[in-house]
Amino acid sequence: MQSPPAAAPREPSQIPVLETRRLRLRPSRVTDLEPLAAMWGDPEHVRFIGKRPRPPAEVFASLQRHIGAWYLVGYGFWVLESLADGCVVGEAGFLPGMRAMNPSVDDVPEAGWSIGKAHWGQGLATEALRACVQWADRELPFSRTACIIEHGHDASIRVASKCGYAKHADSMLSESPVGIYVRPRAQG
Repeated sequence: MQSPPAAAPREPSQIPVLETRRLRLRPSRVTDLEPLAAMWGDPEHVRFIGKRPRPPAEVFASLQRHIGAWYLVGYGFWVLESLADGCVVGEAGFLPGMRAMNPSVDDVPEAGWSIGKAHWGQGLATEALRACVQWADRELPFSRTACIIEHGHDASIRVASKCGYAKHADSMLSESPVGIYVRPRAQG
């Protein structure tokens, strides 16, 4: 098995905090479990992301994975917090996917984003992903990043396209047909 793509490891205190017009992208906290468990426990939310609601213990394991990724590979996911009211609206960032897929994208960071249903249709996913890829272009030593989107998830396909991702290939993830989208690093 190949090692995941890595940059310089970061201690938890070194995880950057990013701000956009409406969002703060910050490291996960234990207090994020309740709003994220509600988000991931919603069957409509997971319709195109694994198709099954996630129990709180699994969401907590994801929070640990997100923090651990920063330490192990130098990048990870952020929690998305509304600047207006401080509520958690979702997650976005990069992880080493390490997925058994053909073609493989195990050699690049895999972008991901997820917005809670109460905040759909407001452009927050695009705003968050733009901040993530701009950070990656400045801070990560990779010539490209990738994302994997289930077929039929038109909203995520639009977000990916707006942020510079183009379809590279089709594949299968578990039993779901997916598109693999790739974005080259911005020059300059």
